[in-house]
Amino acid sequence: MNEASAKILLDQMASKLGEHFEAVQIMVTWQENGQTFGLKRGVGNWYARVAMAQEMVSIDRSCDMASQLSRVISKPEPPDDGDSWKKPD
Repeated sequence: MNEASAKILLDQMASKLGEHFEAVQIMVTWQENGQTFGLKRGVGNWYARVAMAQEMVSIDRSCDMASQLSRVISKPEPPDDGDSWKKPD
């Protein structure tokens, strides 16, 4: 897909969705000749569109941080259910 056809498709889809929703924000990427391209289109309430995009980034960052922390934080050792603690040194 080239940029011109992507713009046309995004405009059509954003307009169609905008008939049913107060705010629509679409973000897309595609690769062409080894390069990555991106476009965004939105219709409706600008403040809602900005808030949706910010929330998406915030939640994604939070999930990524939680995942990284879970790998770093040591897990507690399982309880020792054996009787070795009863034996004198």
